[in-house]
Amino acid sequence: MGCRVSLDEDCDECLRFCPHANGHRDNDWKNHQHGIGELRAAIRNKEPFTIHPPPSKLYESKEAFYFPSVAVRSLGGDMRSLDKADLFKGKRSLVGCAGSRFSEAMVDAWLEGISSNTTSVESNGGASGSPPLQVLRLALVEGTILSLLRMPLLASMRMTVPKSQRDSFFVSFGDTSQMRRQLHVENRYLGYVCLVDEEAVVRWHVHSSEVPSKAQVEALQACL
Repeated sequence: MGCRVSLDEDCDECLRFCPHANGHRDNDWKNHQHGIGELRAAIRNKEPFTIHPPPSKLYESKEAFYFPSVAVRSLGGDMRSLDKADLFKGKRSLVGCAGSRFSEAMVDAWLEGISSNTTSVESNGGASGSPPLQVLRLALVEGTILSLLRMPLLASMRMTVPKSQRDSFFVSFGDTSQMRRQLHVENRYLGYVCLVDEEAVVRWHVHSSEVPSKAQVEALQACL
């Protein structure tokens, strides 16, 4: 289950509780305008569309790329890092990134599809003795005003996420533009799911608004 709290719009109710809200409006204006363009692109397509389809096999070294180190907070309350020294250490990670409500269905379908087809995900070491697989969720919260309201937002998000998922559900606050560029996320309103190895190398990814078919989930499962 994804977060059902809007992560990309400033609401009047939130602004009333932020003493610096007016001062930050101008700073966020350019980012807001760019975001509106991405949102229009997502809405304009009545049919689901895909920027990067799921590959049929894991990337070779020349196609793979690094997952950038990111400081995150779990809904369980812990501060962690998405890097090979912390969350990726000794495990393969299927990471689902959602930056808006438009991306939740796609991300949930991939993560839940793999979880339901893998007996005891955490202990599954794969056919070749590869490291165990973990499933992580990442919400990207953009905008200065929303960053200032992180504690109320986190409290609201906890109410929508099952307790069993809170320790593996992470939130990144602030400007994520550089991180998204490194991950090849071209539109933050679309879903993004990637497979990261224990060295923080992305070995597979999909960027789309389209919920995966059973055959696509099974194809990824076969790669694990």
